[in-house]
Amino acid sequence: MSFFGQPHSTYAEYSTSKSLSSLSEENKAFEIYPNPATESINFRSLNNLEITEVKIVNSLGAIMKMKTQNNMTVNDTNMNVGDLENGVYFVKIKAKNGTILNRKFIKK
Repeated sequence: MSFFGQPHSTYAEYSTSKSLSSLSEENKAFEIYPNPATESINFRSLNNLEITEVKIVNSLGAIMKMKTQNNMTVNDTNMNVGDLENGVYFVKIKAKNGTILNRKFIKK
């Protein structure tokens, strides 16, 4: 896909095996707090997804932080963001079942 003759790209990934409504429901069951954050962010899920990877990505798509771990659940995950510059960031969470969840947060 292109816009004005230029290729369009984005860092977001979507699972082709899930419907948009199921993706929306999974995203609703996931939150980041506090938002805005100063020192760390915490993750909470109502459905206890098994997480394999968490990335913090800046607005240009560069990976600023990454955490990988087997059998990590969103309920027990946090990341230090105190060393990041103030601004808008995206958290990308990849689950063992292939689900990819994206959230935006503000670093103050």
